[in-house]
Amino acid sequence: MQRGVRVRSASRSSSRGFLVKARECYQGMKDEIKAKRYNSSTILAVHAVISACDALTSFYLQQRCASDRHLDVLSLIGRLPFDKSELDAKSKQIARVIDVKNAAEYEERLISAGEAESAERDAERTLKWAIEKLPELKE
Repeated sequence: MQRGVRVRSASRSSSRGFLVKARECYQGMKDEIKAKRYNSSTILAVHAVISACDALTSFYLQQRCASDRHLDVLSLIGRLPFDKSELDAKSKQIARVIDVKNAAEYEERLISAGEAESAERDAERTLKWAIEKLPELKE
């Protein structure tokens, strides 16, 4: 039996700050991939996705993941008030990006252009989805 995921309380209004962080990481990711700095672009993609998830879960659930395992955020994403098929598809995108975090940050091997471009695509889709689901926070 899986134990509950550690969460922190988050105010609905905190979602705005998380969305700002997601957008900043996303823009940094775009700049880094353009400069062919694939390791840093991938790290920024991961952080853009994590912040986008925090924006969604703080807005809809008034919680955010506090686990050391970033993939635990998927248990909160699965509780969002959206269609199950949509949540399943987005969870796969989120997981693909988070799965490369360890390689990008801690392993000796370097991230390839293909891995960075894949992380970029999934991060972009995740951020666009978060913005779409947070209409009150559009700038």
